[in-house]
Formats: sequence, structure tokens, C-alpha cells
Amino acid sequence: MKDNNYSMVEGILYNYPKLKVEIDNLKLDLEEANEIMGIKGASGNEKAGSSTNAFCSVVENEVLEREKNLERKRSVIERSILKKERQLKKIENVLGTLTEYEMKLIEMRYFKRYSIGRICEILEVTEDGFNKRKKRIIVERLIPLFS
Repeated sequence: MKDNNYSMVEGILYNYPKLKVEIDNLKLDLEEANEIMGIKGASGNEKAGSSTNAFCSVVENEVLEREKNLERKRSVIERSILKKERQLKKIENVLGTLTEYEMKLIEMRYFKRYSIGRICEILEVTEDGFNKRKKRIIVERLIPLFS
């Protein structure tokens, strides 16, 4: 069970930078969908973009279906953004409990993906010392807060 929790926390930490990028990309997708929704027609005639009741055209039906699909797409994107932002906030809340030294170690290993040798050089510790500190941070500090 502890190994699963350890791996889970490491996975969360490794994916943290990716989560930020995913949120930013979803926001761009939403912005694009909003722009498309805003383009209804270039006519000065108020009725040009509205549906006609006199007859039902294939083109009009296609436009209405396209608008429904865009609205569904926007809704899915908005829900995805909210879900990922909540995940991000939870991770940031947990990381906020770490000391500056602990955060620096986590950041170098999981966010910047420095090699263990490089981290040991920067922090002036042995590999064994680094591994013990990393394990202590994850087991004692992070697992209880992520579980």
C-alpha cells in the first residue's frame, strides 16, 4: 500500500507542470470556441442570422446543429478546466506546507527533472542523503496530505 501511495505522489509531482500546460491549452480552446460562437454573420440585417419560420432549409439546420455542437464543446472544455484547476489547487495547497528546502528539492527533481547527481551537487549532499530526504518528504509530508 505504501509503495502505491509513494508512486502515486511521484506521479502527481511529475505531472504537475503538465497539468498547468493542459489548463492553459484548454483556456485557448475555450477562447477559440467563444470566438467562433461570436461569429454569427456579417450582415447588417438583424434577421440575417436568425432562423426563418417560413421554411426549414438544410443550410439553416446545419448552422443550428453547428451552434449546438459548439455550445456542447464549450461546456465540456469549461468543465475540464474547472476539474484541472481544482486538481492544481489541491497540489499547490499540499506543496505550500513544505519548507523552502523541501520545495527546492521537489522542484528540482520532479518539476525541472534534474538528475540526482546535479541535485546533489546543488544541495551539497550525497546521493544517499538526497534519497533519504526525498523519501522522508514524500512519506512523512506528502502522502498523508494526498491520501
